[in-house]
Amino acid sequence: MTAARKTAEPARAPGPHYRNPFRYLSESKHGGFQYLADMFEKYGPIVEIRMYPQSLFLIKSPGAFRHIFVDNARNYTKGKLFDRLKTIGGNGLFFSDGDFWLKNRRIIGPYFKRGNLKYYVDAVVASGDQAVRWAESRFEGREFDASELTARVALYVVGKAFFGMEFDERRLDQLLQAVKDSAKFGQSLLESVVPTPWLPTAVNARGKQALKGLYGTIDQLIAEGEARGKGEDLLSLLLDSVSSGAMTRDHLKDEMWTIVNAGHETTATTMALMLYHIGMDQAWQQELCAELDAVLEGRDPTFADLPRLEKMDWTTKETLRLYPPAPATARQAMEDDEVDGYLIPKGSIVQTQFYFAQRDPRFWDDPERFSPRRFSPEASENRPEYAYAPFGAGGRRCLGEHFAYMEALIIVTKLLQKYRVETRADFRVEPYRAVALRLRNGVRISLHRR
Repeated sequence: MTAARKTAEPARAPGPHYRNPFRYLSESKHGGFQYLADMFEKYGPIVEIRMYPQSLFLIKSPGAFRHIFVDNARNYTKGKLFDRLKTIGGNGLFFSDGDFWLKNRRIIGPYFKRGNLKYYVDAVVASGDQAVRWAESRFEGREFDASELTARVALYVVGKAFFGMEFDERRLDQLLQAVKDSAKFGQSLLESVVPTPWLPTAVNARGKQALKGLYGTIDQLIAEGEARGKGEDLLSLLLDSVSSGAMTRDHLKDEMWTIVNAGHETTATTMALMLYHIGMDQAWQQELCAELDAVLEGRDPTFADLPRLEKMDWTTKETLRLYPPAPATARQAMEDDEVDGYLIPKGSIVQTQFYFAQRDPRFWDDPERFSPRRFSPEASENRPEYAYAPFGAGGRRCLGEHFAYMEALIIVTKLLQKYRVETRADFRVEPYRAVALRLRNGVRISLHRR
């Protein structure tokens, strides 16, 4: 084994045995989060699902997260499942592995360090102003799906902060539809025992057409960035890497694809869910608005203001706890290993279920309840490391986590400066399993001027 062996042979983890992998796919797909909850309830925090051609492990143990992503990370690669997704996302940071990933992480990583966020604040605040204008013209005073607003503004942020451009309505509409169709295509590839992207199905046809349009638009944006000349946005900085030979143009396209997809959908969902819970808890909303009014006094938030918006910080973190942007991720074991006393055979697929670790009653009191105060300093003191990992763990944790957190906090702040949020008492969001967390019935809210 790659990790240190104990004297006794490690045990096999408890769990079901599927002689037919299609049965597992059917049960897990239709059962969704409830299927996973039932597995953990019946078998414990590490579940081995035995089937052909290899075992699949469901894991919600924070100690196991540390082992897989930090202590013995070299043994766990993205593996075959992520290779399938290269059909839609190329070899960008999200899908690549090994030396190629490390080289490009070193090129792109510095632009997302926490200390560099101050360079993006103006673009995010300007996008918040645009969100308010859209709310005024399209949504004010009536019930609507908050994700219609937040998806649009999150993609607008991508344009302002990373491409140095204002996406017009036509481009926003095209990109939003292309991202949606390509995501369905990717999900179908993941859920198949044997992926068949070559079959002439409706999902495959729409997905390929969406990818063609998405990459075509990214090509146009790169060309526009070259013609415009150097700016302070990410595209301009990465074009320097292309000019120096550190990055190829094709790889630049893959990375900008990642920015467009990962850089907007997950944050859009987080913002919509923040508004949903703020609307549900009117007393908490009053406290939030009182803090915003006291700190900002009606002006735009600055980078220096962010640490002072304590209750907005807790609200953002609590939303990410209940709804991590990537509810799970997968790795493949290169060699036999031992995790929390259980054998992980070579070739096994390991699914780390952050969604369930962050709702585990061993670490969280009343875990299904929205309670931002649980992130106050005194309430957070004795929480185990990795019990909260909404952006993953170790060297492969989400590169854009600090930006996404800042974006969600600022955009929702801008909306709350102008609007009171209401959510119907009988409405409940319904998350479902996908590569990124998605909501089956949207997020119904209404906005009313304060």
